[in-house]
Amino acid sequence: MKSKLVTKEWLAAKIAANPSHTIGRALVAIFNQQTLEEKDCNITKFHNGVGFAKPDARIGAIAAKTFLKNGKLEPWQLNIWLRPNAQGLPRIVKYAEQLNGIANRKLVKQ
Repeated sequence: MKSKLVTKEWLAAKIAANPSHTIGRALVAIFNQQTLEEKDCNITKFHNGVGFAKPDARIGAIAAKTFLKNGKLEPWQLNIWLRPNAQGLPRIVKYAEQLNGIANRKLVKQ
């Protein structure tokens, strides 16, 4: 049974406490789900519910690579992912379910 480790509200609270670090780690976790070709080209080729959605592929991959290289996001990258959705939550929370799956898989491996 899957635990609810990551919810939209939990993620939004973590972002409020430490935006760059939380969003950066989330982007890297999502980026790591992409195929090698998708990572190399900053695209989404397969519509499988894993990795970035097509509209987010380029900015998500570039931001994840920036975070991996520098340990932080550029202000413009952070602003993109902090932009509120219709519920007033940061844009990145649309990946909460995927991040929850990643967190659950990590728990099983431990």
